[in-house]
Amino acid sequence: MHSAHSLSKYRRMFSFARPASLPVRLSLRHVAGLLPARLTELDLAFNRVADASGLPTGLTALDLRGNRLRSAAGLPTGLRTLDLHSNRLAAVRGLLPTGLRTLDL
Repeated sequence: MHSAHSLSKYRRMFSFARPASLPVRLSLRHVAGLLPARLTELDLAFNRVADASGLPTGLTALDLRGNRLRSAAGLPTGLRTLDLHSNRLAAVRGLLPTGLRTLDL
């Protein structure tokens, strides 16, 4: 779990004016509450994310390849593009957003 100081540091890093696309390489394990709600594209590839719930709901493209996900539950429902390659997923049936156009497992 991140300390209050480190969470504050991440929030400051992501508080710039108009982020639409953001690559993040911070060895994060959890991202809930760290990112601006207005993001539409997010690259969290090759971190240590184990829980993808709590991501901004406006995301349309999400790259989570090379993380430690065991479940695809809680992903934003508006996703059109999703990369979950090289995770620890056992199953994804019934957990993926219904509007996906591109999926990489």
